[in-house]
Amino acid sequence: MKQMLLAAGAAVLLAGCNKEPGEGGKAEIRGRVIEQLYSVSGLPIGEAYPVIGENVYIVYGGTTSEGTFPDDNVDTGPNGEFRFPWLRKGTYTIFV
Repeated sequence: MKQMLLAAGAAVLLAGCNKEPGEGGKAEIRGRVIEQLYSVSGLPIGEAYPVIGENVYIVYGGTTSEGTFPDDNVDTGPNGEFRFPWLRKGTYTIFV
């Protein structure tokens, strides 16, 4: 009887350990924000360039909808690069 209760207790504890997307893992999302200007006719003007100091936002768990707020944000660096480290496996939405 003791073993059965112990096994049932362990099953309840393990079921409560379901990890949602967010901080606490070993993965990361990284990228680079670049900007390209276009003419009214749709032709590119000049070369694309990195966007420095722009806010990049992340939503844990996937999609954004009205009333959903970002879970975290970072600024782009000198090369337009950004990084969200220490994430768990899951679905994320990134926007600038």
